[in-house]
Amino acid sequence: MMAEFLVVSVSNKENKAKIELLDAVLLADKDVKIVETERKNTFKIVTKLNENDFLHLVFSSLPRYTIRIVPIHKTCNLNKNEVLASALSLLEDLNSTKKIKVMLKSKKSLRGFLDPIKKELLKAVRTKGYELDVISPEVILYFETVDNKIIISLLRSTLPLSLYSLRDKACKFVKHITEERGT
Repeated sequence: MMAEFLVVSVSNKENKAKIELLDAVLLADKDVKIVETERKNTFKIVTKLNENDFLHLVFSSLPRYTIRIVPIHKTCNLNKNEVLASALSLLEDLNSTKKIKVMLKSKKSLRGFLDPIKKELLKAVRTKGYELDVISPEVILYFETVDNKIIISLLRSTLPLSLYSLRDKACKFVKHITEERGT
């Protein structure tokens, strides 16, 4: 099974970000692929590595040109019902999790369209019995618009999501994954 990741690079450093990410994973997956998107400084990586192994390799390399790496768990059209159904299906896999943060990243031009979807989503998450917690969530329900689609991810709260924290938090994240493996 192939895993897919959305990658956002530092402005005008997309090629350098691609090179450093390929350097980090090519020995473990020689078939890794980069898929271009319509958005500047944004691309996808498709790999046969599982999510933990990929993130461990990338964060161990301490990337300089990457702002965000997000595993893609679902992709759907810009349709309220499809987004809600996809997001809620991801939440069904959670067992003991109670605190969730909902994050939505999109182009400003789509905000008017997506705000009502976010309100419905927050209502649906509460209805499912989860507590919305922006300070100390256990998981993050993450949405980002790319190529007129929405990618949806269910992320552990320890995953660093921005340039400002990526290099600082990468070591902590790698340690967290290593402890999970028991190695």
